[in-house]
Order: sequence, then structure tokens, then C-alpha cells
Amino acid sequence: MAYGDGPFFDALCRELALPDATKLIRSNTNLIYDCGPTVVRLTPDAFRPVEEVLKELHWLRFVQQHTGDVVQVVADDGAETERFTFDGELFTVTRFERIEGQPITREQWNDQHFEQVGELTGFLHRIAEDYKPEAPVDLSHWDEVPDTTLVQYLPDDDRGLTQLNQTVCDYMAAMPRPPKRYGPIHYDIHAGNYLMTSTGRMVLLDFENSCRGHYINDIAVACYYACLHEFSGDDKDFDKRFMIPFWRGYERRYTQPTDDLDSLPWLVLNRSLIVYGYLFKIWPNERTAEQEAFVERVEQSVERARAKLGL
Repeated sequence: MAYGDGPFFDALCRELALPDATKLIRSNTNLIYDCGPTVVRLTPDAFRPVEEVLKELHWLRFVQQHTGDVVQVVADDGAETERFTFDGELFTVTRFERIEGQPITREQWNDQHFEQVGELTGFLHRIAEDYKPEAPVDLSHWDEVPDTTLVQYLPDDDRGLTQLNQTVCDYMAAMPRPPKRYGPIHYDIHAGNYLMTSTGRMVLLDFENSCRGHYINDIAVACYYACLHEFSGDDKDFDKRFMIPFWRGYERRYTQPTDDLDSLPWLVLNRSLIVYGYLFKIWPNERTAEQEAFVERVEQSVERARAKLGL
């Protein structure tokens, strides 16, 4: 189905009263549309039911009450979501304010920025202690989010990746869940999910993967994606370069027991496997040279994380 033009697009613009200049900017899972002053997201029910979207928005609204460094939801007539139906397919529609910012540049990719990422992560974990919603808007746990299903696309070969994933998940399930170490997390902090303003402020977006998890997992995910970023090159020790300033910024906002750092390799491996599975889902067969290079980069991240644990 064509989502950027044709009958679907025409019906969408008509029913949601979108401006003429509306254009599709992403369509991998959600459909994201640039609508000038706002950005409109369509979430298919087949991927995430409306109940899960409402959990995300309830948590995001709480975060918005404490900081302006996150994306702002636009409530149309007081409603944070709308529903759109086309040819029997159901979508939840969410509108966000446009962030006046740009992606991180190579010049900004430095210790000062990593410290900034750590400070915002620590801030989220500090305020998370006060977030105590009741069902049905309380966040799902880390092992209930859609991303966990991506490992089903892992290659079935002699590397035993499916069993490896089960070993990692068993470890994570056995991790203690005390209140000051486990709670609401963003679970997807990386350079593609924030923009930098002209004043150097970092604005975080895409709270879609937010869930209840170990705070150290938020840290592991941020570290993993920083190592995977093209600006980090092929530095095999980049995780150390990242974590020192990140931790400095993090502890300015929140104190995480240092013994939790022992879990980092397990959690990095968990995210490596999820991303690896995702790539085999979206690029199952023929790939461009650029896509193949990225798959190999992620494959290497899996092997490095695995080697650290001797698995």
C-alpha cells in the first residue's frame, strides 16, 4: 500500500484535516508524517494496540511536567489520540509538536555530549521514582514490549542465536527489581531519537518503547547505540570512552549502584540480538552494499558482547 500518496494518503489528509504540504517521512513500523508545525504518527493496531499507546502517552505527559527536554504531545480538543481506519486497517493517531532542532553533528559527538546524554538519562530515572500510575495506564514490563518478538527473525544456524537469546533473557528475568533500580525507562535512547537545538539543548523523542525495566538497561541501550553510531568508527573500546562522561553526567542527577554495572554486557547483548533480528526482518534477502555493511556491523556487536561473557 502506498502511504505517501494515493487513496490512503488522500483519505488520511481529508479525515485528519492535514495541510497540503504533508509528506511521509518514515514508514518502517509506524507511519510518520511531516505536517509543518506538527508531526503526525500513525500506529497500526496490528503492531501496538491503542491501549499500549495510551500507556506511552501517560508516562510522557508525566515527564513533560518535569522537563521541557522531551517532545510535546498536541491534544486535539483535549484528546491525545485519534483513530483512523482505511480498508479495514486500524491506526492510532498521535500529534506531536515539531522540535526546532537538528540531528547531532560529528563536531558535537564528544565527551561533553555523552555527559549530556547521561544527565538526561539520570534525570528520567530520578523522576521515575514518583511515577505510580494504576492499571490500565501503567507501563508494560520490558519483556512484554513488541521489540522482544524481533528475535524470532534471528538466523537459524550453528551460532545458536535463539538459545543464546534465551540464556540472556533468563539472566535478565532473574535480576532483582528493587524500586530504586527498576521502574519506568525510555528503553531507546540513541542519536536517532533526539534532536539538538540551536542552543545545544538535547530534546528526547520517541517514547514508544517506554516500559518498566532495570534502569541499568536504559544505560546499556544508550551505550550500545553510541558504540554502533557511525561517528564512533571502529573503536573497539568506545564503550569505555562513552561510559566515563556518561556516568559523570548520570550521577549528577541520580545515583545507581555501581554493582549493577556487572549486568551491562548481558543487557548490551540483549539489545544487540534484538537489533540483529530486526535487520533480518526488514532485509531478509537481498541487501544494498550499505545495508550489508550495517548488518555486518551489528553482527560484530553481537560477537563482541558474546565474547565478553564467554557465551
